[in-house]
Amino acid sequence: MNPKRTSWLLAASASLLLLLAACTPSGPANGTLALTVSAPSGVTPNITVSGPSGNSSANASANLSLKPGTYTITAANVQSNGYTYGGTASPATVVVQSSKTVASTVTYAATTGKLTITLSLPTGVSNPGVTVSGPGGFSQSITTSPQTLTNLAPGDYTITAPDVPGYKKAVSGGGTVTVIAGQEASGSVAYTQGLGTITVNVSGLPPSSPQTQITLTQTAGGSYTASQPVSTNGPVTFNDVPTGTYTVSGAAVALGSVNYTAANATATLANDGDSTTAALTYVAGTRSLTVTVTGAFKAGAKLVVTATPSSGTPVTQTATATANGTGSLTLSGLPGVDYTVSAQVLTAIDTYASAGGVPAPIGNDTPSVPVTLQSEGWLFAAGNGKLAGDENILAALGSSLETPTPSFVADPAFTPDAPGTTPAIVRVALDPANYFYIARQRISSSAPCLGGASCDAIEVYTPASYTGITDGSGFAPTGNGSFTIVTSYSGQPATISDLAFTSGGDLWVTARGSTAPGAEQPGGLLCYSQAALTQAKNAQLTTPPNPNPTQLQVYQRYYTAAGGVLDDARALAFDAAGNLWVASATKISRIPASALTCKYQGTGVGDGNDPRASDNAPETVTPDLVLTLPPGADIFSLAFDPNRNSLWATDYTAGSVFEIPFSGGANATSGLITTGTPFTTGLTKAAGLLLDKQGHLWVGTDNGASSTVQELIPGTTLTAGRTLAIPASYPADQRVGITSLAIATKALP
Repeated sequence: MNPKRTSWLLAASASLLLLLAACTPSGPANGTLALTVSAPSGVTPNITVSGPSGNSSANASANLSLKPGTYTITAANVQSNGYTYGGTASPATVVVQSSKTVASTVTYAATTGKLTITLSLPTGVSNPGVTVSGPGGFSQSITTSPQTLTNLAPGDYTITAPDVPGYKKAVSGGGTVTVIAGQEASGSVAYTQGLGTITVNVSGLPPSSPQTQITLTQTAGGSYTASQPVSTNGPVTFNDVPTGTYTVSGAAVALGSVNYTAANATATLANDGDSTTAALTYVAGTRSLTVTVTGAFKAGAKLVVTATPSSGTPVTQTATATANGTGSLTLSGLPGVDYTVSAQVLTAIDTYASAGGVPAPIGNDTPSVPVTLQSEGWLFAAGNGKLAGDENILAALGSSLETPTPSFVADPAFTPDAPGTTPAIVRVALDPANYFYIARQRISSSAPCLGGASCDAIEVYTPASYTGITDGSGFAPTGNGSFTIVTSYSGQPATISDLAFTSGGDLWVTARGSTAPGAEQPGGLLCYSQAALTQAKNAQLTTPPNPNPTQLQVYQRYYTAAGGVLDDARALAFDAAGNLWVASATKISRIPASALTCKYQGTGVGDGNDPRASDNAPETVTPDLVLTLPPGADIFSLAFDPNRNSLWATDYTAGSVFEIPFSGGANATSGLITTGTPFTTGLTKAAGLLLDKQGHLWVGTDNGASSTVQELIPGTTLTAGRTLAIPASYPADQRVGITSLAIATKALP
């Protein structure tokens, strides 16, 4: 197409259009809406004007040119800074007229509020689950602090805070907060550790206790500690103590050598306001007492100290005085209470004792106890007289035995019978009433007992017979109150060999018997009851004195044993339990105390009044333990040692002393006997045997003019001590073997 033609056509078309427009009629003119908007600072309104002109938006005051017609003004909710704002148009509907102005005001105001919750929790406590609830079913958990809840409908809101064991809580406003539109409300929940009271009941502190500390140490729920001083028993109260678990402890208390300690206790305060108690009981630990004993005793004496507690069992301990007049020992491991201390000092025979106890309260760990001589006595040695000579009854004063070189008194001899009629073996013993008994064998064991010196006999002398013995006066008994027990009867044991008393005063005698043709008599035991002996004593005290003791046939019992265990019975001893130990030719037997029934007929005594009853036939005793001696043993004497729980024995042929132990299971069952290492030094023909008060042995030897009494001190082995020798100044017929020993004591007024 021609370009020029095209340009013309376009210009013509435009002109035509303008002409047509000018010829069309025009509509009414627009009107004006004067919109006034009011909103808080920072709030951006959201306003919509809807009508003939369509929808127009506004967020601030404006004059809107609108086609005439009816318009609706809508203010939408808006949110700002956690609040919701609602707009209100007044009027909300307007009519816009052409070329006219109509006004409407839109006002925005807050319709919701805010709530800020502050949650305070102690270290280590987790959020227990605090919640806020309010209008319209609102509910929100508080998970942080502070936590702000926004756009909340106005009204009352409830703060719910669960309990936490051991803690108390504080919720502001009692748990209710009012939310006001356009305002920020606040609430708080604070958990703090609860407080309670712990009362500690203290007991066991000594009356004079120094001050100590009672301490609470928190072991669960915190690290709280608190202490209070205390010196007396009773309650100790700790107030405002944080809840939790506590160890309650008391510091040790030292008083003298005693430490008082209390085992820790536990106390728990579970909730705020709780009260609880705990008990701390102090217990005295062990203590020691170093006791010094003073008196007139000599070095080497045995100290026996007894500490008697204010409650409990007395404790006794022994030691040896290391110097003249003084000695000490320490009692360790004693219960920590007050004590009363008493003391004895034992020499071989004499006894020193305290008149009363010495208080040793806690704090006095070194009491001193004075002792004075309370009893004294004598060591008697019985000589083995020849058939044509005299037997000796030698005496050594207890005070002499405290010296390094003891000796017999100057006047040595006692000759109850005329020369030529004296038995060959002599044994001596003292009963609980301190009567002196001398057992003598008949002149000839092969001849029958026909009365007098042809019979075995036991002479009995009153205590007055020897209590006057001094350095210048020997044993010289009188006949007043004395008597002789005839022990031999036809068909009954002869050749008496030893005698011993029970603690109740019954006299038991061993008899070796006889195997001589025509004079056969079995070996066994004789018993004289304490009642029968008392009757004989009373009878003789009413009889005028005689030059020689009156012969009495005192009621006796006669015992044998099966199996030959009492054949050739030669020595006996009682142990601490009252059991009787008998040594025969080949065995040592124990007869239980329950089998020792020493009967008494209850009839009279006297030369013409033989009380033997028709039932006085041999009775049988059964030992509960029989030990067999080694071949060749020749036991002469026995002595029981309660300190070592053993028997001591002398072997006449071997010239030795040996121990038969029973502790540690030794010799507990029948069988070959177990013995300790024998002591043989200087003991030719070891015969008499005695255990003195301090636990030392005294051994008499039957060695003629060279006979001695040797002291032996038990320990791991036997150690030789002092020696008593028969002085050379004694007449030759009085310097004979020593076959028996006895101790007599008398209490001082």
